[in-house]
Amino acid sequence: MERIQNLIFDPKDDSDFLTKIDFSEAIVFPYFNGLRIEFPKYSNSSKMFDGKSFRIVLNEMETKELLKVYPEFKKVFAKELKIPTQENIEKLNNDNNFDLSKFSSAPKELELLGILNPNSELKMMKIETYRNQSSSNELMNTKYFYFNDFKKLDSIIIKNEREETLFSEAYFYDKNNELTAIYNPKDETKLRLFSNKGSNGNKEKIKMYEYRDALSNQYLELSVIREITVFNDLYRYSQEIELVGEPKYENKTYVRFLDNHSYCTEYLCVLYDEKGRLIGVKTNKYQTIDVLVNENNQPLEAYFDNDRDKCFFIYDEKGRIEKFQPISSNRSSVVYEYHEDSNHPLTIFESNPELKHEYFFEFRTP
Repeated sequence: MERIQNLIFDPKDDSDFLTKIDFSEAIVFPYFNGLRIEFPKYSNSSKMFDGKSFRIVLNEMETKELLKVYPEFKKVFAKELKIPTQENIEKLNNDNNFDLSKFSSAPKELELLGILNPNSELKMMKIETYRNQSSSNELMNTKYFYFNDFKKLDSIIIKNEREETLFSEAYFYDKNNELTAIYNPKDETKLRLFSNKGSNGNKEKIKMYEYRDALSNQYLELSVIREITVFNDLYRYSQEIELVGEPKYENKTYVRFLDNHSYCTEYLCVLYDEKGRLIGVKTNKYQTIDVLVNENNQPLEAYFDNDRDKCFFIYDEKGRIEKFQPISSNRSSVVYEYHEDSNHPLTIFESNPELKHEYFFEFRTP
């Protein structure tokens, strides 16, 4: 793993790569917040990628350096982007501000850590799932979440009742605790690699996916995607660009922006009043999601699709969720039972299907 990461992210010498590129074949045009340099398929340059087209995207800072050499492009970039305040950058980067799942579903497994609030020495969270709520003998599977010394997710392992591994996934980080790789030996995408950099709030991520055939374990394809995030005043733009081969989909662009007290995307706005109290959600089809909240701004009731779908939330005196109740025939209600035991803090009961989840913590010894 370390050898692969060093090979991709810390190349000692780019000269061999550059000698294989015929820059006279390059198609250059303004793109996003910089320039896009495209090399067509079947060109001489594309031979190193088996004749597939490939592209290089220059960000704002890289483009400024290029403009010093090719000033004819300067008029296209006459307008500078306005960097928002650090407070607004944090608001735009906070996924929770734009997430609607908290109004329509129970908290996810890792989200419960924020509710259970274990101490900083948490080493592992184990979840035992049983088929019957009243029995501890019908074990279905056990899920393990391991954490490193920096509280980052280290690995996830799922085993069946016979202790056979059904799923495993390992996470790797750089010295700044930024995610650099995810490895799953049984997944179609066996290896996912990431590289991060950025300045002034703007960020870039290179995502590389290694696809292998599940039966033969033979290499099929390496997909390389560059994700660029830039800010302009109260807006955040993110785009994914496939760098090698013909794009399998149109380049994805995601927009977030702040509108007075609301958090918006191209599809929806999460509405707050001037006191920061949640009002509701407005979608791009001019439908609304009505939300009733408590004094802690936690959802109590949420109504969707002209009240045809409803969700109710109940909390205890500590503000912890006690029950999630969707009003739908095919969705499960979830009940949370908390224990005064740091090693066994929680039991969860689901109604459809009838399941019991026992949560256990293991801590590092001093």
